[in-house]
Amino acid sequence: MVTPAFLDPQVAQVWKLGPGAGARTARPPGRPSALDELFAPRAPLVTVHDAASHTMAWLGAALGVPTVPLGVDAYGQSGSVAELYEIHGLLPGFVVNAALTALSL
Repeated sequence: MVTPAFLDPQVAQVWKLGPGAGARTARPPGRPSALDELFAPRAPLVTVHDAASHTMAWLGAALGVPTVPLGVDAYGQSGSVAELYEIHGLLPGFVVNAALTALSL
């Protein structure tokens, strides 16, 4: 099998292994996942989302780290953005408390 010259060496290695290699390992061998590149290893995670808290909670499971998801889990309230963020625990003080909680998990 001839390797195309334009391929990155790591990609070429995977290409040489054939199409089944990625399927067996769920990702190309020797390359970290995109999440591993973006987040520090084994650091707890706090997600903050101006929507349902569980929307971003999957990141903790994907990274295998403790996670404290913050977000809007009850609907129907009205008020200013600051008032609503306080009701739903999305102000900076709540985020700091969530981070301290995550560190203790």
